[in-house]
Amino acid sequence: SFPMMLAAGLAVITALTVSSRFNDPDLWLHLKLGQLIWTTHSIPSTEIFSFTTEGHPLIVHEWLAELGIYSAYRLGGNSGLMLCFVGLASLLFALVYFLCYQCCGNWLAAFLGGVCAWFFGTVGLAIRPLLLGHLFLVTELILLELAPRNRRWLWLLPPLFAVWVNCHGSYFFGMGVLAVYWLCSFARGKWGPVVAEARGRQDRKALGAALILSAVALCANPVGIRLLLFPLNLAFQQSTSLHEIDEWLPPDLRSARALGMIAAVIGILLVSLLRRLELPLRDMLVLAAGFALSLQSIRMLFVFGIVVSPVLCQVL
Repeated sequence: SFPMMLAAGLAVITALTVSSRFNDPDLWLHLKLGQLIWTTHSIPSTEIFSFTTEGHPLIVHEWLAELGIYSAYRLGGNSGLMLCFVGLASLLFALVYFLCYQCCGNWLAAFLGGVCAWFFGTVGLAIRPLLLGHLFLVTELILLELAPRNRRWLWLLPPLFAVWVNCHGSYFFGMGVLAVYWLCSFARGKWGPVVAEARGRQDRKALGAALILSAVALCANPVGIRLLLFPLNLAFQQSTSLHEIDEWLPPDLRSARALGMIAAVIGILLVSLLRRLELPLRDMLVLAAGFALSLQSIRMLFVFGIVVSPVLCQVL
């Protein structure tokens, strides 16, 4: 069928893109940590690979994803890693495609949304736990989009976060998204093209319960509170080291992706005003957060691509 052909086309584009992405330097640390966890059946809590900081506290915050990476290597070597990489990346953009369709009801517009996410996602496509983190983010957005039709979809969020917190620190952004959806369920008003419609009492209670249970699910990790606080530790206590890493630096506003990001935001606002379209407040808040993070860090352009694609499809 036509929708499946578009999904297959998106998978082919993704496979061709990632075929040359086997050179990420972080892969070797992830593999080694995964091997260590596999062989010792424990998660290291102190630094063991650095001579100058040996014995210092270490937070292995992506332990489950690293175990998965090593498992793929153990089963199939380099070919197993690449097959897993192609599969996860293709699944990610296929889910964005499905998310966009849920938002706009048009398969062709949804395909363009998937291509948009792919364009921004090429900034960070590599065999890294980050890929799983973004896969979980798209899954969360799909569940939140399906929830108004059937609240039972919300009960999948706590187990999702229980896995997510052990795979990648982007769970912190996911919790922020869930909190925004819950808060916006109380709001009612119109501010230019941005509108908010309060949800029914039962819907608000279900969202609130999902938020609380998801927060509790974050505690289902073997590292403890240090793992939960790692994103804050990274942002506020490791800023000096982050400034030495290219992907954590602000994007060059003359680059193709940065120009595309700015054009997408301006285009959404202009078309909405000219066509008198209504944009949900929750979508705009999530998009604003993704835009702000992308202005601070190149790697966050991946997140921006995921959150802007459904909005672009609604405008189209």
